[in-house]
Amino acid sequence: MNISLDNIGKKFNRRWIFREIKFDFEPRGKYAILGANGSGKSTLLQILAAHQSPTKGKIQFSLEGEKIAAENVFKHLSLASPLLELPEELTYREILDFHSKFKQPIIPIKEIIALTSLTKDAEKQVRFFSSGMRQRAMLALAILFESGMVLLDEPTSHLDKNGVQWYKDILKQYLGERLLIIASNDPDEYDMCDTFLKIEDWK
Repeated sequence: MNISLDNIGKKFNRRWIFREIKFDFEPRGKYAILGANGSGKSTLLQILAAHQSPTKGKIQFSLEGEKIAAENVFKHLSLASPLLELPEELTYREILDFHSKFKQPIIPIKEIIALTSLTKDAEKQVRFFSSGMRQRAMLALAILFESGMVLLDEPTSHLDKNGVQWYKDILKQYLGERLLIIASNDPDEYDMCDTFLKIEDWK
């Protein structure tokens, strides 16, 4: 998966969040979008997921040289973000089964449940989950199902020390050759990345 940004900018009301970003995200790359809270990291990630459009400039998505229309990008990505919610009336197993109708699990559903340490809670509605349990479930949906790219926004929020290590372990083991983009200001979340885009450089 390749994403090309051609002088994009985003403005809310009369204020530019960022502008003139010219950058290419290459297949199999590991990128971190860095910046202070409120700097625009999550907004840029939403644009990369085609959930928002830039105010100016162009963004182009392609796979193996073939252009992908913005409305079809969702078929090729996985996203975990504090802006997203899990359907609270469903059980964890029901969410995994439903998600598997759209994206192929990398490992069997039973193993995903065990890997997230939620075996005893698999039949529990998500509305009864703690914030840490919800975060592990959301990360599992993003990392443990096939996609061309993985987008993660503050992936260790609500995780304790052991949860942070769990996140790093499953990302290392199951990311494979996918494009990875992490929006964060915590080095523990992006220490596997080797290319950095600093939002402050594009104000």
